[in-house]
Amino acid sequence: YVADANDGKIYTYNMPDAMDARLASLALGGVDIGEFDPGRTDYRGVIAEGVTETTVTAEAVQDDASVAIVPDDADEGTDGHQVALDGLSEITIRVTSADGSRTRVYTVALEQTVVELGPAWASFEWPGPDGQAVDEADLPEEVVAVYTWDEAAGRWFGYLPGLEHVPTLNTLTAFSSGATYWIVAEEAVTWTIETHAPDSR
Repeated sequence: YVADANDGKIYTYNMPDAMDARLASLALGGVDIGEFDPGRTDYRGVIAEGVTETTVTAEAVQDDASVAIVPDDADEGTDGHQVALDGLSEITIRVTSADGSRTRVYTVALEQTVVELGPAWASFEWPGPDGQAVDEADLPEEVVAVYTWDEAAGRWFGYLPGLEHVPTLNTLTAFSSGATYWIVAEEAVTWTIETHAPDSR
């Protein structure tokens, strides 16, 4: 459908199949991108807790169109296109029409990871930017404590919200990318973590 600027009417044009560079469907395992629309090219992906790799499934409207996914397949021995998510900010899918005359690029920006917390201790790998200050990581107010084991130092480092003025207690000051942390909250709560620094968007 195309709107004519001269008369304001909407006209329908039949696009030759060979010129069609649209995706018919797009899905990422363990990553929520919302409802897919072939006419929409930009998406935000929310990575589920514990997901470190996703299988990208992208099918073009036309069988003869080509589909290229970036980054490259991380595990060619496994069915589907595997993408490692650690430190990744976006995934792109480029569709080229059968006759090569048109391309369309779909982008999924990976901005958030959702971590489910509760009264029981839970462990997770930090998916956000390296060096993120703990007191600026938008910890839910229900969080009671966060700990990590430093192998090099041979000791635990901890952060207790509300006790930032006690340096001997709050020895954990920043999150490290890929490091494992143990966290506990007073009650069930969802923590949404930005997976890359704001100035890198």
